[in-house]
Amino acid sequence: MKAWERAAVVTILLGVWGLCLFRFDAVPPGTIHDEVRNYLNLQLIAEGDIRALYPFGGGREALFLFVQYGAVQLFGNNLLAMRLPAIIFAMAGVSGLYVLVRRLFGIPAALFAAVAMGGSFWFVLFARLATRENALPTLALLTAYAYLRTVEEQRPALWLYALCGVLLGATLYTYPAGLTFPVVIAGWLLAIALSHRKQIEGKVSGLAGSLLLAGIIAVPLIMAWATPQATQRAETLAGPLEALREGDPGPVLENIPQLALMFTVRGDYGSEFNNPDQPLVPTAPMAAAFYLGVAALCIGLIRGPDRRGPALVLLWIILLLVPVIVTQRPAVPHRTIGIQPMVFILPALAFAFLWDRLTSITARTVLVGAALVTLGLHVGHAAHAYFVTWANNPVVRFLYQNDYRVFAADLAAEAALPPSALGGLTPGPMDISTMTLLMADDAAARRLHPFDPRNSLLVPPDGTILIPDFVTLHPALTPWVSTASEGAAYRLYMGEWEWSEPLAVWPDRIELHEVVWGETIVTRWMIQGGASQELRIFFHVTDEAGTILAQSDVLGAPAPYWHAGDMLLQAHTLTLPDQRPLYANIGLYDPVTGSRLPAREAEFVRLLLAD
Repeated sequence: MKAWERAAVVTILLGVWGLCLFRFDAVPPGTIHDEVRNYLNLQLIAEGDIRALYPFGGGREALFLFVQYGAVQLFGNNLLAMRLPAIIFAMAGVSGLYVLVRRLFGIPAALFAAVAMGGSFWFVLFARLATRENALPTLALLTAYAYLRTVEEQRPALWLYALCGVLLGATLYTYPAGLTFPVVIAGWLLAIALSHRKQIEGKVSGLAGSLLLAGIIAVPLIMAWATPQATQRAETLAGPLEALREGDPGPVLENIPQLALMFTVRGDYGSEFNNPDQPLVPTAPMAAAFYLGVAALCIGLIRGPDRRGPALVLLWIILLLVPVIVTQRPAVPHRTIGIQPMVFILPALAFAFLWDRLTSITARTVLVGAALVTLGLHVGHAAHAYFVTWANNPVVRFLYQNDYRVFAADLAAEAALPPSALGGLTPGPMDISTMTLLMADDAAARRLHPFDPRNSLLVPPDGTILIPDFVTLHPALTPWVSTASEGAAYRLYMGEWEWSEPLAVWPDRIELHEVVWGETIVTRWMIQGGASQELRIFFHVTDEAGTILAQSDVLGAPAPYWHAGDMLLQAHTLTLPDQRPLYANIGLYDPVTGSRLPAREAEFVRLLLAD
């Protein structure tokens, strides 16, 4: 590698590094649930639970989580540590793309492709998230490069075959869209055998051995995917596949135009990983180069002296779209992440094709200028689309829980954190883990008392209650609070305490103190201590004979996060029949086993309904 090329590569990598870290504390504007689920999976690893697929998130492959666990062990429970592996995979992906394209298509194409991918919207987005998507293209690129080196070597060493097998097997532990990648490699080796037979001669057994090694490595993953609990999430997304199995190709056929349009016309409509409807190649000059690259690819396949590169690009795009085409919302960026390196190779092929056919210095200078303008517009659009448009989208700020980020920053400015109740849509492990990642003090995050304001209210001993602006406190619960302050992202309340003699007591757990009748019935409880399992409150409206006429089984404050001294108010929404008298049977039960918790006096308390 000459000095100028080395300088160009270093400049590209530094630019990509800058895009990965720029405004890292503000964009994304918080943390999304996919990142929090990864954190919950890391807790299983910390307990010594080693497996191929982890449960939180409906089956998460292990490779990225293992790397992430190492980062958290080194740098602590925070978003920087959680997201650092994604940045590392992203940088390795750009490097892998460069060396692969350089070997297959030459230096001009490699430089163009590295900038195009490293400066693309989705590359930057996933490089800054604590999720596993970037691991797939990176491992796939490194695997393809290892196989290319192997077939080009006169006598490859045994370790090179082994490396190919290990990398290919590891690719399967990245993301479901990569499940067809071994077929890509096998098909590519076959294409090389047909068009460049001498490169395969004497290596068939070694290459077959590498594929076998990859299969052996994949056995734990295959066994894990055979478990119904592990595939539950995949089954919810595979509606088109199920329809195809039943003889209805309609949903799959409907996905084809969506995938065709996503390249340059219209992408996915969601906001979690995209600006709605933004295609993979959103700028006109890059889109034009993309289609010129498709033409160059076809020419290379038909008449090119070296068909290895075009064959790889074609097989890669087609076969990695197979798992996507049989799912719902096929154009979602994280499901098509595997093909994105090849997408940005295509405009690079157009540039390389013209470079090879232009001989004059003037023509090549004009071409370089056009390439720089094309890349500049591409990177500039991606930066503005990500750091400005996407980051300030109200839907994005909701999905990434910006209110919690603001609250965590405000808490960090406080000298001491009082016990505070935290209202949210996912009370329990999700909300507490979110705050753990956003706050510098893990112990302070664990002291928060989570509840769902839509149906409950938790008042800690000091009375401080925080409810983000994205959720509203149930109207029936407002008489027990007063507004302390209102900010741009959340509201602070102070709870009001009143106690009476308990109506029923569940020893060492909770006491029922009051039932407030109204359009919505409210039960008021005093917590004595935490519980090791989830619990629910049952509120059964019965006739005099005990026949259940209406019921509410709910608990908006997860029992494992109870703190002694908290007041809990639970709203019960039900339709009461007109007949009288009516009675209420009130108690607690375990939703997993269905067994009721015995109270001090009886299994439940029975009260006459007030008019």
